[in-house]
Amino acid sequence: MNLQSLSQEVLTWVHLKHIYILPFLGLDEKIFEGYPPCIITPYMRNGTMSNFVKNRMGTLPDKRVDQLIYTGEQPFPSIREDITVVLEILKEVHPSRPSGSPDGPRAMSDGLWATVKACWAHKPSDRHDMDKVSELIKASS
Repeated sequence: MNLQSLSQEVLTWVHLKHIYILPFLGLDEKIFEGYPPCIITPYMRNGTMSNFVKNRMGTLPDKRVDQLIYTGEQPFPSIREDITVVLEILKEVHPSRPSGSPDGPRAMSDGLWATVKACWAHKPSDRHDMDKVSELIKASS
């Protein structure tokens, strides 16, 4: 990530206030000398989001089932800039269904894919609550 992209990310993040988004605390350029600056967020006792989900698969921590967490594949793989992904989401464009063999460990069943798409509803009031998402995930596995 170049300095201009990092600056845009920070300027956006500073203004985000949501229960599912960690607050931005600052940047540190000295802790890992020779590397890009580190973004500082509060310590999370369960580690990274990926580790948290891996340890609790089936009861996801958010109303949005994230393709990256489930498959390890980056959503919108052809888009290189984060801001472009944000603009696509604002236009209500969603990532395509993850590729992979239908019998593979990361394949999404039709039921799970339908649940994921429902969680991406543009208007929050159109999304399922967590109990419903959990029920749909269990039913599709």
